[in-house]
Amino acid sequence: MRLERVVFLGSLIAVSHSTAWASDLPEEGLLGLMAPPQMFSGGEKHTLRLVALTADGAPMTGLKVKVTPSSGTAGSVRMVEPGLYTFSYTTPDQSTDDVVFDVAGRTSDRAAIDWTQTVRVDAKATGDLNLSAEPKVSVLAAGASATLTVEGALADDALNLRATA
Repeated sequence: MRLERVVFLGSLIAVSHSTAWASDLPEEGLLGLMAPPQMFSGGEKHTLRLVALTADGAPMTGLKVKVTPSSGTAGSVRMVEPGLYTFSYTTPDQSTDDVVFDVAGRTSDRAAIDWTQTVRVDAKATGDLNLSAEPKVSVLAAGASATLTVEGALADDALNLRATA
């Protein structure tokens, strides 16, 4: 069970774009913020996780920390199990690119924590789109063509269009 937890925590840290092995941990230990792969502005609510390991790779317990995002709002941090803490995060109403999370506080032995991590928050696509095709139905063969027209406006030019044939 203990080996599974270490592998699982290592996998979660890898998902958040930073990896570390116990032999690579800095003298003071490791903090890692786990955010969803994609977050959008507009007041979305998320649960974020903070992984805390000591320099020898053991889970840190008893952290007293506050998370302050550069935009949006964060709730209070609570430990869900040794080395794993959670807090709620609400994305900003307006579009933004990167949000800097400042984690400040103290360990159980009163050592200061002052750490930051940047997380991307994408603009939420809003607006209307109209799609039309000419011809309406087509069986494409050699030399045949079709046209797809997209008209409309989206906030912050947030259009991600993919077509296959």
